[in-house]
Amino acid sequence: MKTTIIISVLVLNTTLLFIEPLANLVQGINPWFFALSEAVLLIGFLTHRLLRDLKKTFDIDIDDLRIFLFKEIN
Repeated sequence: MKTTIIISVLVLNTTLLFIEPLANLVQGINPWFFALSEAVLLIGFLTHRLLRDLKKTFDIDIDDLRIFLFKEIN
């Protein structure tokens, strides 16, 4: 329990150290650019997942398909 608290405090402290330089780096960028790029990435991911699932659904396994059936001549 104590270890978890110490690790979470260290992670929070490290995150707070990186926030200020990151905020200075992106202060001139329009926030709508980030929102739009996130939306494009999300739509791309969902499209990829949908197409992958459709491909799996319509994949036909014809390994055991016997097209020609021959009668035994005896």
